[in-house]
Amino acid sequence: MGAVYLVMGDFDNAIDCHMEHLRIAKQLTDKVEEARAYSNLGSSYHYRRNYDQAITFHKYVLQIAQELRDKNIETRAYAGLGHAARCMGDTMLAKMWHEKQLDMALNTKDKVSEARACSNLGIVYQLLGEHDAALKLHQAHLSIANSLHDRAGMGRAYGNIGNAYNSMGYFEQAVKYHKQELAISKEVNDRNSEASTHGNLAVAYQALGIYEKALVHYHSHLNISRELKDSAGEACALLNLGNCHSSQRDFAQAIPFYENYLMLSQELNDVEGEAKACHFLGFAHYSLGNFKEAARYYEQDLTLAKDLQIKGNIARAYCNLGLTNLALGNLESALECQQYFLAAAHSMSNKYEGSKFRALGNIGNVLLKMNKPEEAIKHFQKQLMLAKSNGEKSYEAIAYGALGMAYRSIKHYDRALGFHTQVSL
Repeated sequence: MGAVYLVMGDFDNAIDCHMEHLRIAKQLTDKVEEARAYSNLGSSYHYRRNYDQAITFHKYVLQIAQELRDKNIETRAYAGLGHAARCMGDTMLAKMWHEKQLDMALNTKDKVSEARACSNLGIVYQLLGEHDAALKLHQAHLSIANSLHDRAGMGRAYGNIGNAYNSMGYFEQAVKYHKQELAISKEVNDRNSEASTHGNLAVAYQALGIYEKALVHYHSHLNISRELKDSAGEACALLNLGNCHSSQRDFAQAIPFYENYLMLSQELNDVEGEAKACHFLGFAHYSLGNFKEAARYYEQDLTLAKDLQIKGNIARAYCNLGLTNLALGNLESALECQQYFLAAAHSMSNKYEGSKFRALGNIGNVLLKMNKPEEAIKHFQKQLMLAKSNGEKSYEAIAYGALGMAYRSIKHYDRALGFHTQVSL
């Protein structure tokens, strides 16, 4: 019953059933059933995204497996621990667990377990950016699944190979494998796999610039996700549809998808998703010249970035809000936002030198609008010094251009010409 509740997404009842299973197994002193109950509890908490609790239960499974010297149960424990570590973002720990899973599968000569381990380890290598290693593991999974006549397993392998090629920038190869994945998903009537595969195909087609096909597949992903009441899949499809339209600068079409993504993120209490939606809505409205709407969404983006305490997002929100206030003619607010943007950029690591450069330029542009050219020039000079200290020739050209524009505004044409000449050198 617990497994049925889990498939239905009723995690509370699933956990209650598995806890009862655990109680009975302990009462009967049946260690194998106790391990199974712990494993199921780990899976249930995993789906609830309570990964710490999932790891606790999977470690109980591992402990029992080692007591019983049962390698099959031990393999299952390593798989569960690897999944949880990966979802927590600890890819190196996930790699360690899945390597143990694969070693154990090879020791027991269990081809089904070996196929699963190859798949899991391949996904981790992909996350680590080791695409060649990932590809070899996914191809090994495909070979084993083919030998076992496991069509669903072959579909998963085709999908992972497609994802690997997508990450490597081989989008035509990605399309080829995702098409095979889609055919098998339909053959075995796996609607969840069918939905995600439409999403994968759409991403590959978009990368190839074939937007019409990308949109068809994104809409299929959205429709099937809604049919399955898969809110996470629906949210992903909505965001991708918005981004696909935005990439073609069709912002009017993008906005309804971003708005639906925002509402769904709020329903799911997904604060990061909500912040992302506000950012994209701000950008879309700004691009359409709807500056008041853009400001409203950028203010929400800033509030959420502060709640999440993500410095990069805070800096970005201040920058965008400052640009929007400049477009609205709210010069004092624009200046304040860009000064906060500069302060946020300074609080981050050196890899954000580009943000400091942009903030200095934005402050200079606002000061020019405020008829304070001398102060603007000081910021453009700081911009130039920063570009030179980092050896960024393209940034130097931008700073020279800004200085030329500033000196031209106060009719110092000789100096302006000198700076503009530097741009072309």
